[in-house]
Amino acid sequence: MTEADYFEQEARLYAEFLERLEHKPTVEISGMIRPNGAALISSGVLPQWTTVFFAIAWRIAGGEIQNIPLRVEYPAEIDISKHFRSRSFFVARGRIAEHPRAGLTMMASGLEEWHTIPEIEAIGERLLRPIEIDHPVVGKMKIDHGINVFEGEMRVGATKVRIMLDANGDQPDAQSDRSLVAIAKDFALFLDQARGFAADKLLALRNSSWAEPGEPPTTRDQFISKLTDPTISLYPDGTLTLDFEAGDLFWGHGVEISGTPDGAFDEASLCG
Repeated sequence: MTEADYFEQEARLYAEFLERLEHKPTVEISGMIRPNGAALISSGVLPQWTTVFFAIAWRIAGGEIQNIPLRVEYPAEIDISKHFRSRSFFVARGRIAEHPRAGLTMMASGLEEWHTIPEIEAIGERLLRPIEIDHPVVGKMKIDHGINVFEGEMRVGATKVRIMLDANGDQPDAQSDRSLVAIAKDFALFLDQARGFAADKLLALRNSSWAEPGEPPTTRDQFISKLTDPTISLYPDGTLTLDFEAGDLFWGHGVEISGTPDGAFDEASLCG
């Protein structure tokens, strides 16, 4: 997948999200912002500069408090991200729909700083307490509240693998955990199959579009040997992504593979 292909794909997913928004009502929400705070983002997908953050606890006016992660996007010509800090509070108006990649997302038409909301703060702080578990496959894992995942590292032979499991409260999501257990039965084979799949999908692209002038073609074995430092992310729907560093194959970009724990890979693309 070329950079142009990547942005075309992301634009299509964003268009799907915007279409879903059209059928949703405008609501007002209040909430508490995750520890990573807000950022001002511009890309080839978002229509303009956009303030983006995640709410760790929130509610629609008149409704019950939710702890499902909610991404909030607020298009703005000026940088207001500094006003929406870690653990601060906000009120936003807009529409909420499921984004194909980012999950539940609000496109806000209005956004304000807000004073402390005690009942939301109490739930938010409970959710943000440090959590460490002793996982039967990985060993020590800690929750990253900023992205709501448990993170850990394990050795597969000589390879260090970073593991990321979606969190469900104070434990890993059950389906994500089952996926990891399935892979761990022969993790080395799984990684080898993933590297081979990436080579089959991307080697021709490497040699046709990313090699330096006069550079000899990269062989399949050389390509595979460049895929290092794997990170595997396992999701509640039973899917996964596997990211590798790729050295100089794609001028600093990595390789991302998507699929399922049984080794049924469906896509390999550039990332980072």
